[in-house]
Amino acid sequence: DDKKAQSEKHAPPPPSVVLLPHFPSLLHDVLSSSIHSGKVLEWLPHGQAWRVLRWDEMSNTVLPSYFPEFCAETSKEDADAAVDMFLWHVKAWGFEEVRKVGADMGSYRHKLFVRRDADLCRQMHLTG
Repeated sequence: DDKKAQSEKHAPPPPSVVLLPHFPSLLHDVLSSSIHSGKVLEWLPHGQAWRVLRWDEMSNTVLPSYFPEFCAETSKEDADAAVDMFLWHVKAWGFEEVRKVGADMGSYRHKLFVRRDADLCRQMHLTG
């Protein structure tokens, strides 16, 4: 949570720095079929939202493995930059953070991003 709070304070990276062609499809794959699913990030039980469980492992393991473009532009002096780029993409692709107190708080959702229909997220577009 500290990394997430710190990254929200940083200015978002401009889209010209790193822009993944279809971030939602890759994210869906990581959430659904990677060894990190359920350990570092997870789908919520209802399958309509997801969350990061461990920001430290997200930064150290998942981002370099699945989103290396985010890490290539970062320096060791600014270890949070890869997380910032990830969160920029989350927002730019229209995901909304659930801020209402409850079981889903801190998760992210999008009406076209659901666990049981990977093809649906291909309809998502950059919004920001």
